[in-house]
Amino acid sequence: MRHRLEPLAWLGPAVALIAVVVLWPIVTLVRTSMQNITPIGVTIGSAGLANSPSCCTTRTCPGSSSAR
Repeated sequence: MRHRLEPLAWLGPAVALIAVVVLWPIVTLVRTSMQNITPIGVTIGSAGLANSPSCCTTRTCPGSSSAR
């Protein structure tokens, strides 16, 4: 039985490292993109999804389907 549980000793820290290094910044990025932040960096509340449509429909947005 112990032989079957040994890989978990390696798998647990690897999964934790992936969560900290990959998933946490993604969550922070999404949370920050939904905040209303002043030019000096003060958060004044939630913007919800109001920031997203203007970015994705702007012609100057790289990779946008409307860019020509």
